[in-house]
Amino acid sequence: MNEVAQDVVAFGGDVLLRSTARIEGGLVVLGGQVDREEGAQVRGQEVINPHGWSWGRWGWVDVPVYPYFPSDGFPALMFQVAIWGLGILLQAVVIAGLAGLVSVLWPQAAARVGRRALGKPLPALGMGLLTLVISILLIIGLVITLCLSPVGIAAAIALVVAILFGWVALGIAIGERLMPTFTNRVVAPFWTAALGAGLLSLLSNLLGLIPCAGGVGDLLITCVGLGAVVLTRFGTME
Repeated sequence: MNEVAQDVVAFGGDVLLRSTARIEGGLVVLGGQVDREEGAQVRGQEVINPHGWSWGRWGWVDVPVYPYFPSDGFPALMFQVAIWGLGILLQAVVIAGLAGLVSVLWPQAAARVGRRALGKPLPALGMGLLTLVISILLIIGLVITLCLSPVGIAAAIALVVAILFGWVALGIAIGERLMPTFTNRVVAPFWTAALGAGLLSLLSNLLGLIPCAGGVGDLLITCVGLGAVVLTRFGTME
């Protein structure tokens, strides 16, 4: 920027001040940094990340977090725990809604994948782990080769879709096991699937709290679901 006659406020972003920059008002930066070249002038008050502004996570999104408490101590800890809990709930709601839609749009395919995952988890686990390793190596090789990078990107998208479909199908199967008496009602497929997938997402996040072993639960669920998807050809066969 060259000259600004008013205040400059940046929320969750960085500010670059060139040597010719002139700010007649104040400069406020929350959750970011200021890169100032020699000669830049700010005539008003400067406020840069006051009292513990820092980066936190809300679901999958990084956001600047300001605890309205001291920067340390029990109140600040509880505030961060509350933000973390909201992120987990948001993720569970998204997964639950997706599972509900899949149960309505592709009920047979999801049911086949779920039955395979719960009925024979060990073969599904082995197939999923093998598929995951081979797919990652293949995608890396394709992306490195510039001429085949579009194929690698398409393969990565297909892998993500398969993993997500496996997660959702496994959640739907769990929901049907938890609510068997509601399967004949009109609204049952959507809400049963949402319940199972939401609980599976919450369980995965709670397992993530275990030190050194938190990622094992995610890996197991991912491999079992992915293996069931591969073995049933995306639910097209038993």
